[in-house]
Amino acid sequence: MTVESENNRYRLHVTGYYGNTGDAFNDDHPEYGYNGKSNGMQFSTFDIDNDEYGSGNCAAYYQSGWWYRSCTMSRLNGNPFWYSTLIGDLIPISASRMMLQCGDYYY
Repeated sequence: MTVESENNRYRLHVTGYYGNTGDAFNDDHPEYGYNGKSNGMQFSTFDIDNDEYGSGNCAAYYQSGWWYRSCTMSRLNGNPFWYSTLIGDLIPISASRMMLQCGDYYY
């Protein structure tokens, strides 16, 4: 994962996902009628709308800054915040944390 500079509005690049929950940064879901993946997007806030959603500001709507494309397949914070399981259950989340490793770091 890399995040570009302020000059590039903190554009996000995500590669190398592994896990069993699905890759919401890179997976497209046409069944929802839009492209919600965050990879390649610039960071949006309530006052700086960098998303591609034509009907408003996703960050203002969800009360959360994020790399939105079309109001989301992924979002770490916001209101409401739910985790959707692989079988479709929605579980409320009360807190979250995103941690980034700066510099060259390899497993």
